[in-house]
Amino acid sequence: KLQLSTLSRHMRWRLAPTQPQHQLRQLKKLFHTSTTNRAPPVLVVVLMKPLLKMATALTARVARRKWSKFKPETKEKYLAYLSARRRLLIGGGISCCVGCLGYYAWHLERAPFTGRLRVVTISTERLNEYSRLGLNALLEDVLKEGAVYTSEHPYTRRVAEIIESLLPAAEKMFPDFYCRWRVCVIEDDETVNAMCFSTGDILVYSGMLKFVENDHQLAFILAHELAHVFIGHSRESVTIGNAVYTLVLLPLTALTWLFVPDIVAAFGYAIQVLLCLRIFEILNITAEVRSPLQQDHLISIFFDMPFSRRLELEADAVGLEIASASCYDPREAARFWELMDYMEEAKEVAEFLSTHPLSADRASVLRGLQDRAIATRASCGCVPLGQRAQSPADSVYDLLRRGMQGLRNRFSGSHGNETDVSKNKRA
Repeated sequence: KLQLSTLSRHMRWRLAPTQPQHQLRQLKKLFHTSTTNRAPPVLVVVLMKPLLKMATALTARVARRKWSKFKPETKEKYLAYLSARRRLLIGGGISCCVGCLGYYAWHLERAPFTGRLRVVTISTERLNEYSRLGLNALLEDVLKEGAVYTSEHPYTRRVAEIIESLLPAAEKMFPDFYCRWRVCVIEDDETVNAMCFSTGDILVYSGMLKFVENDHQLAFILAHELAHVFIGHSRESVTIGNAVYTLVLLPLTALTWLFVPDIVAAFGYAIQVLLCLRIFEILNITAEVRSPLQQDHLISIFFDMPFSRRLELEADAVGLEIASASCYDPREAARFWELMDYMEEAKEVAEFLSTHPLSADRASVLRGLQDRAIATRASCGCVPLGQRAQSPADSVYDLLRRGMQGLRNRFSGSHGNETDVSKNKRA
């Protein structure tokens, strides 16, 4: 039986109180409301994308075949008809562009705490439905392969205590956020990972607990995952994915099947998939990108992955602020990614093929934010930081890192500046 530790002590009081029934009846008399239109189920929305893409390809193919069967006189007649109404067509195109810009401006908002302008078109309720589907599927696979620690296990209690210590500072930074948190620790020592769903479910692999050197590093990782949820990065990712699918992928699909013969279009798509899979295999790209079930690899590389890397850096910065305000040592954040960089030096991959920035780059960015984080920690009345004592393990690590850096500089001409970004080594 799966047991989840509920952490609602900090958030429960923020829930809005229920109104008495007589007040609700009076409000219904004053206002006229339309009938409720229920949104389509999540599974219908998920299946709509491949079906819509298939319908677009079939429609373009049918239009191309019908056009090829027309006589030259008929083709000239249709072209003359369109030419006579080119102003109307141009006006329609401009109207569509204006409508898209208006839709963009209508859904423009500022991200909490950071103040960054962004476009969000999906509601929190709909995102939670997506998150529950992903959470249930993940837990089913986990329970088949391994085990989940109970709420009384030391691992679960350790994570729960750190989450409870982070929530007060996070509440001050995001006062309008409402959620109830649950913690689950998965028994998998090979996976160094942690994740947080928009529903408030926090999953941590035991490999992460054994990889971190202390609670300060674990607190930063958990604060990083909390920052994703507090800022609403999942809503942004879904919005960008839908926009790219509608404005880029569907038009490209229509143009491909409209002007290219069937055999050439199918052969080109197969070559694209096989070429991407071969590149991923050579460069040791993780299974989340290499999966044959994932379509439109090139679209993901040029649109989704760069956006995901920017969100990861923002979550690092906000998570560092949360951990620092909770009296954790901000210097341990950069230290964690330096350790990750050392663990990943055995493999190589280009950054543009990953959803996460390079560990070395993340450590460098956090080093630049370290002074501000230390000032934030001091302003919260925390105990002053002392100089971090260097253990024998740190000395060995520094020696190995300098040696590996010398080898990379010596053979940089043949290997370049690529570094691996492993899925199992990601937070």
